[in-house]
Amino acid sequence: MQLVVNFAVLVLLGYFVLDVVTSYLAADGTVLRRLWVAFRGSATIVWLRLVGIVAAGIDSLVWIADALNAPQVANAVQAYGNPRIISQIILALTIIGEIARRRTLSSAR
Repeated sequence: MQLVVNFAVLVLLGYFVLDVVTSYLAADGTVLRRLWVAFRGSATIVWLRLVGIVAAGIDSLVWIADALNAPQVANAVQAYGNPRIISQIILALTIIGEIARRRTLSSAR
């Protein structure tokens, strides 16, 4: 089950990155204007994607600490709760929020 969740997280992050990069490259104007277009002109989507990236970082922090042989970092993170469960909840909320916001964006146009 954990492998499926990790794969879903990677797919989600890959989609976020691909969507932003392709939208950014297709847009015209200044850098800020192109970024705004890449995030569909929605501050909600900017926030949700930022939260998703942070959650994925939390999810991978313990794994990275273990790979770098830094058990004190992993122990410090795990002292506040299970980072994998916390990040999965945050990522689920990010997906739900993004779907809801895209639905309202498409109905407004």
